[in-house]
Amino acid sequence: MILDVRDVGTDPPRVDLCIVGGGPAGLTLAAALSHTGMQILLLEGGSHQTNGATQDLYRGEVIGNHPSAHEYRVRALGGSSKTWGGGCVPLDPIDFVERDWVPSGRWPLGYNEMRRYYRRALVAAEAGRCEFGAPSPLIPGVDGASFCTRLERFSRPTDFWKRWRSVLKSSRTVRVVLNATVIEIRLTAGGNRVDHIVGVAPDGREFQVRARAFVLCVGGLETARLLLASRNQVACGVGNQNDWVGRGYMCHTAGIGGAATFTVPPQAIGFGHHRDADGIYCRRRLLLSEVAQRQHRTLNLAFRLRTPDPSDASHGDAVLSALHLGEKFLRNDNKQGESDRPDTLAHLTNLACKPLRLISAAGTFVRERLICRRRAPSFSFRPLYNRYAVEFHGEQAVNPESRVTLGCSRDRFDMPRLRIDWRLSAIDVETVVRGFGLLARRMTEARVGRLDYSEDELPEIVKQAGAYGGHHIGTARMSALPKDGVVDPNGAVHGIGNLYVSGSAIMPTSGQANPTLTILALAYRLAAHLGEHFSHLL
Repeated sequence: MILDVRDVGTDPPRVDLCIVGGGPAGLTLAAALSHTGMQILLLEGGSHQTNGATQDLYRGEVIGNHPSAHEYRVRALGGSSKTWGGGCVPLDPIDFVERDWVPSGRWPLGYNEMRRYYRRALVAAEAGRCEFGAPSPLIPGVDGASFCTRLERFSRPTDFWKRWRSVLKSSRTVRVVLNATVIEIRLTAGGNRVDHIVGVAPDGREFQVRARAFVLCVGGLETARLLLASRNQVACGVGNQNDWVGRGYMCHTAGIGGAATFTVPPQAIGFGHHRDADGIYCRRRLLLSEVAQRQHRTLNLAFRLRTPDPSDASHGDAVLSALHLGEKFLRNDNKQGESDRPDTLAHLTNLACKPLRLISAAGTFVRERLICRRRAPSFSFRPLYNRYAVEFHGEQAVNPESRVTLGCSRDRFDMPRLRIDWRLSAIDVETVVRGFGLLARRMTEARVGRLDYSEDELPEIVKQAGAYGGHHIGTARMSALPKDGVVDPNGAVHGIGNLYVSGSAIMPTSGQANPTLTILALAYRLAAHLGEHFSHLL
């Protein structure tokens, strides 16, 4: 059942479970529990589609090279799955274990425990089988002791509201309430349970929700904001007795760090996307092996091959020049100075010299992006001259000085806005530098080509690239002991028996992997826990 908050009174009936947040985690959790008989209320702060007024609630102050607080977040049913790219990658076994060279980097559960839920997560994301071994290497001769090629699987990409809409709308036990912004968590007098949460409608009317258990599924940033802003009974914020809420905030490092020119045939390079036997698009990633990470005391790291920068006409490629000129046209960038004209002429020359390549690429684009049931994740084609940009995607270590706190300004519901102070650690940068050095050496040893990059310039490239997109991780980290984090291995806030958190906020490490698949796996793991302990909630 789908309702608007205007259809709900100021004191809704008590339910078994209240889920806050209608993104991938919250919707998947609700769908997974819809058959249990639990009376479930899911509160979403937005509506079916986003709008300026609701998105404005996400704005905040940013320190460091981090995207604006409201970017990469969608306040609507489906959450960020309305705009994600669909990449599905699991964390690696090494991400779950203690590494003495990585600060605060350990999960209180193991990889095998999570692997069972990765299978269900892939089904939810419509990304195929739980198989990530590559049929062939990304770069021939490079896999071995220091590197291994793994697959990244791609969802449609799935909008999780569309994915679970029929299940939730037809459920007799699940109610989804739109435009219901939660602004505070109120504890019982003893402080060891949640008594109720306070929400607010768009017109400012407040309401309260009472439930036997509550789950926050509002993303890595908003989780910290809500916990920290709930200060009526706990001055430091709910769950923050050990000062871990918002602290140790992680994203990923990512950017173009160099260029690879290969001497082997172009077809030998595992570039671009391919379809597996089930028609799922996959892409190869070259990972720094566990052996290499231990030997060189680095974080986790992945490499991908990309086409060169389309704006640089020296690539001589008609397709890239067409993309660049098309982008300028879409930006309505018609005013050209004297310095722009030679650049445009060079791109037009590329078009004229290789028209057949352009026609072939156009056919591929129509076939893979416009007239197919499952679209290719992106438009990829082999560049000329067997030369590729090399992209890195690296783990960020826990840094206590990298944190999310409450700022001085407030939103229209009088809730403090976020202050994001994102910081790199030396090991974040050193991992990328060492990874490029190892890759350059291995390519030379394998006699497959060369990797051009500047070891001196690479640290600045990492810093200038900044925090990667919408990967907001670790603001309510999972830990075995209360002194080391915010939630226990089941996602329950330490010391509060009926308050849970699910999503990227509870991940203690970031790994090299995009977080969405792990977010879904954690939602299924929490669903199993809540389902098993349902009788204790009553």
